[in-house]
Amino acid sequence: MKLAAWTCSARFNRIALCVARFTSALGLMLAVNAWGQSPPLGPPEIKVDKCDVGAGVLTGIVNQQLKPTLDATNTSLQNQGYDARVSALPMQFWSPYRLPTQYTNRPNEWYVKLPVMLGVQVHIPHWFDRQVYVPLDLNVFCDGWETGSGVIKVDAVPGPPSFEGGSWIENAPGLSLIRDAIDNGIRGSFGVAGATSTALAQAKCNKLGVLPAQTANDKFSAILFDRPANTVGGHHLTTVSAALVPTLEVTFTSLKRLAAHDLHGTVLYRDAENIMLETYANFSRQQSSTLTMHENDQVNLNLNAVVLKALFDPLVVIANIDQQDSGYTQDSAFAAWPKSNNFSPGAHTLTIMKKYTLPPGSHPGQTKPEIVTVPAYELSYNVKYQGGPLVLHQ
Repeated sequence: MKLAAWTCSARFNRIALCVARFTSALGLMLAVNAWGQSPPLGPPEIKVDKCDVGAGVLTGIVNQQLKPTLDATNTSLQNQGYDARVSALPMQFWSPYRLPTQYTNRPNEWYVKLPVMLGVQVHIPHWFDRQVYVPLDLNVFCDGWETGSGVIKVDAVPGPPSFEGGSWIENAPGLSLIRDAIDNGIRGSFGVAGATSTALAQAKCNKLGVLPAQTANDKFSAILFDRPANTVGGHHLTTVSAALVPTLEVTFTSLKRLAAHDLHGTVLYRDAENIMLETYANFSRQQSSTLTMHENDQVNLNLNAVVLKALFDPLVVIANIDQQDSGYTQDSAFAAWPKSNNFSPGAHTLTIMKKYTLPPGSHPGQTKPEIVTVPAYELSYNVKYQGGPLVLHQ
């Protein structure tokens, strides 16, 4: 047993290289107010099973992509004279559920998450096998739903792999070093790449919902969607009603830089700032030219008025201040105006904060770093509402 184990250890680095080729291919396949998240604007929820993408279909696609990778890895190991092998373990998945994105600097929307667990058996002859588990979130979006021409898009987002297996025997004197070498070799081979995205071009959509699972691995659970038919923002419109939909006009008028100092009176971030303003009115994005501003400066903005159909509730206004000469520093804020109040027409001011870190011990009893926020900019904008009869069909 010892001799076989040492032989395995001597060959393990070469085997790990072949396993790494598998994991590389696997990676390619898998490949909140001022500081919070603005409320999601849509897509509208659907609870009627008009069209769906089954959980079994999505996990089947993942399995189909996984099998050729495993086969190619085993062929490579065999051709090089190694008897190590990899194989797929049964895939586990759970009920899909609906939740919003959590962006702080752009509009948020609803999507559906399907949690999956991939398993790979790493068989090392004359030793103890290892199992590698990779959590995988299949995030399903109705991409572009607000345009009336949405399409189902699936983002595959892998998490860090975990490793199981081995035996208590490996803790025996003289074997623990071999155990550690094998575990470290496998861990080093299983670097998982970032997220990948796939659009299902034939699955047109304007709403999104969930058919929950009854048990774990329920292949009949599904992501529900509705196909668009003369829609805007998830609403079905007739030719007449489309012309009568109320409109919103959002105009960003001026930006003022406030006096923002830390506790010692030092200016945040610098005396003269080169900044760029990015704004959203719902999904309509605008960006200013570079603005050079000192404290208490105010500039009039040369941005076009944004005209929107008053279909989403609420109206969400987002502002981002990007510092142009300090690496990447961005400060963001948002405001949300409900439809029940006609989206609050009139003049508004959005305050954008700067932040800095207060080290431990800056005041009595403080033992951890603290993030301090200070009002830094005021963005002025106007909302104009032009009402009218609104005939919408869900």
